[in-house]
Amino acid sequence: MFTISEAWGKTYPKAKVAVMVMSNIINPAHRPENDKTREDMQNLLRARFSRLFRSDLVKLGPVKAYDAYYKRFNRIYDLHYQLETVVYQERGKAKISPFTEVVFTNDVQNMLITYCHDADEITDPLVLDVAGEGVRYTMDNGKEFEIPKGDMIIRDVQGTISSLFGGAAFHTRVTSDTRRVMLVLYGPPGLSEPTMYHHLFDIHAGLRRYSPAAEINYFRILKR
Repeated sequence: MFTISEAWGKTYPKAKVAVMVMSNIINPAHRPENDKTREDMQNLLRARFSRLFRSDLVKLGPVKAYDAYYKRFNRIYDLHYQLETVVYQERGKAKISPFTEVVFTNDVQNMLITYCHDADEITDPLVLDVAGEGVRYTMDNGKEFEIPKGDMIIRDVQGTISSLFGGAAFHTRVTSDTRRVMLVLYGPPGLSEPTMYHHLFDIHAGLRRYSPAAEINYFRILKR
């Protein structure tokens, strides 16, 4: 399913990318019980992190690894700001699907970023690669994005389907009609394999509350 380009191996010899494909996914619209799940998550995170100063959050393992990667491109890793919003402020009550809620909850709790694709909109073979100059694609929010040169990307026969900075491509976004999903977790140097493994399997366990037949068809941690 995947090959790793020589350029990626040379540029990121200590990096990893975890990929999981699942089938039998049910992705209904928002349910009232989602709000209770979100409230429980907020309380859990406040209990875990509220005694830390904001500057302490940046020193935590996953955030530190992503911060180092982002600094290579003169950018700021933004997930710890989402965590700060949950811990120190009241997060909005947006109506989102159970699938999105499960992924977001695990991302914030584990301080990672998972990109989600409709696996049926992807055409093998897939290549883990490094972006060249001027590579552009449409993100899942519908906006066009120029990938910074050197960023980690995944491409299929049609072109780029994700990048670490831009996320999933619009044509591969997960919708209510999606039945097979591919989760992608980019792991910069410093992010451990067990952390990545447990994160994706935590998401699978969470999804089974809404999709009890959800089955893992493929899992691999790509590395050199």
